[in-house]
Amino acid sequence: MPDLKVLEISNNLLGTGETGDLSFLQSLLNCSQLITLGLKSNNMGGILPDYLGNLSTTLVELDLGTNQIYGSIPLGLFNLVGLRRINLQGNLLTGHLSPQIGKLAKLEIFSCIGNRLIGSIPDSIGNLSRLSSLWLGENNFNGMIPSSLGQCTNLLDLYLSQNNLTGLVPPQLFLSSSTLIYFYLDSNQLQGELPEEIGQIKNLIQFVIHKNAFSGELPSSLGSCTAIDVIDVGANFFTGSIPDSFKSLTSLSYLNVVHNNLSGQIPNFLSKFPLMTIDLSFNSFQGEVPTKGAFANLSALNISGNNQLCGGVPNLHYFPRCLPKSTSDNRGSKYKVFVEIVTISIASLVLSVSILSLVYFLLCSRRKQNKLSYGSGMSLTEPFSKVSYDMLLKATDSFSEANLLSAGHFGSVYKTVLDLESNMVVAIKVIRLVQRGASKSFMAECEALRSLRHRNLLKIVTVCSSTDFQGNDFKALVYEYMTNGSFHHWIHTDPNLRTLSLLQRVEIAIDVARALDYLHNDCDEPIIHCDLKPSNILLDDDMVAHVGDFGLARFHLRARANDSSSVAVKGTVGYAAPAWFLKEGDVYIYDIVLLELMTSKNPTDRMFEGALDLRNYAKSATMPNQLINIIDPRLLDNEVESRQDRMRINDAIEELQVTRNVLLKELHIIRAMHITRDLAG
Repeated sequence: MPDLKVLEISNNLLGTGETGDLSFLQSLLNCSQLITLGLKSNNMGGILPDYLGNLSTTLVELDLGTNQIYGSIPLGLFNLVGLRRINLQGNLLTGHLSPQIGKLAKLEIFSCIGNRLIGSIPDSIGNLSRLSSLWLGENNFNGMIPSSLGQCTNLLDLYLSQNNLTGLVPPQLFLSSSTLIYFYLDSNQLQGELPEEIGQIKNLIQFVIHKNAFSGELPSSLGSCTAIDVIDVGANFFTGSIPDSFKSLTSLSYLNVVHNNLSGQIPNFLSKFPLMTIDLSFNSFQGEVPTKGAFANLSALNISGNNQLCGGVPNLHYFPRCLPKSTSDNRGSKYKVFVEIVTISIASLVLSVSILSLVYFLLCSRRKQNKLSYGSGMSLTEPFSKVSYDMLLKATDSFSEANLLSAGHFGSVYKTVLDLESNMVVAIKVIRLVQRGASKSFMAECEALRSLRHRNLLKIVTVCSSTDFQGNDFKALVYEYMTNGSFHHWIHTDPNLRTLSLLQRVEIAIDVARALDYLHNDCDEPIIHCDLKPSNILLDDDMVAHVGDFGLARFHLRARANDSSSVAVKGTVGYAAPAWFLKEGDVYIYDIVLLELMTSKNPTDRMFEGALDLRNYAKSATMPNQLINIIDPRLLDNEVESRQDRMRINDAIEELQVTRNVLLKELHIIRAMHITRDLAG
């Protein structure tokens, strides 16, 4: 095929992942007019042959991304001087990036993201004057960022994240490369102060340098980058205040300065920006918290770990009121808030256990009466294997509505058979990446589920992080399918078709408690679920409960603040706890679920207005003669027939009571600490 110009076989399942998959490239050596060679997103294995450099010098695009190619980048590749676009990302390549890359004078895009390349970034890259995108992230490059990059005067996109780069950021990078739009240096070992020359990049949109060792003050010249949309400088050692020059950054939608040493007041001008996310947590900010814009948005703001803040929107931030300077501080006020939260959680749990016990007593009493009336004649797999977008597309019949199970805030869930050999039915959660925070939710769920193994947690089968046929990012999670659906559907839909007995409800309560106990106490790093609710509790063939949806999950040691009063409410309306990042927050939500389990009342029901909520509604009927007014009437039609069932319910309630006693003991300890503090103060 000497006249072949384009060979495009991307996004298939070609190859075995073994040596020899690329041997067919030799047959292309006579294709003297070849312009495009696309093999992306297959399963090609083996080493890139050196004769790759003998392909036609007319070759403009070489796309070998997302395969299983290993070994080093052959030097022959750099003989293809006509290349403008090279994509090697998502393979297993090792070795160094040769300085001979500087020979590719026409190169515009070079990507080797997600390989295992080592050594320094060659200075010769500065010869690539046409280069617009340089993506070297997620490798093991070390050494300093070459100052010669400043000679790439057409550079728009620089991605050097997740390497081992050290030293200072060269100011030359900003003097000549004023065209930069995307600047990513996060997750390296870079240090020193940021050069003021950064203000030369007038078109900068995204500036991401978190997880390094940068120090000094944030450069005020960054305020000249008026088009900027994202600033992420978290997890560094920056000091000083947020520069006043930042008031000109009116397009800013994402600001992250978490875990630095910043101080001073939070600038009020930030409340006027269209911020969708602002994370100021774990710094030393002082003074009054603004009350408008993002500072009144629960889902946008995190300012925990700043112990000298006050004010803010009432009932949202739990900071003390800002007092006149002459007024002495109430040293115990913040601690009292924490004690109050714990007290509410434990009181609610005690109430829930009491209701379970009283319902059981009531049903047993009804059973005895019925006997008198009617006589004795009445009676997660192996470690995640990758799947492609194409596989999921085919399995769901192009994500057909016929396979749609549900649709939520962050995505849609489809039912299908992914593996025809095993005939295993799965649920595929396709992430809606256009939704703000969806990608973060996906990463949180992947990180939380990566090492979890428990009978009462929803088992993940695999994940997909790829691109669709239009080149858009695509992310999905594949779970075991739960045949009996969600707990929510059992108690809120089909009242005449579905009924949960008291025994089943108690066993579901125990299953969920065991899942939370595992997450809080048995994981290497405790995990806080943050979004427990009936729709996230799924039931299998045997009606065993499995807790799922970890999109809001947090690792306890990373999320816990020095001051538990500085929190924001997260989760679902009706189930959101005031201390969402603490274990007590999950306990608070669990209590609401227990009450819903026994009453079948949704906490967002229209009947709950003003001071009346589900907890107060349940408190109004804690005596057996009043209980009949609030419990699910379907429970009264389900009698506890067998002695075995009664014993199982007894055991379950005793287990819940043990949990209650443990929490009460913890509450007594907290109260004792509080009294000691008051006496000491």
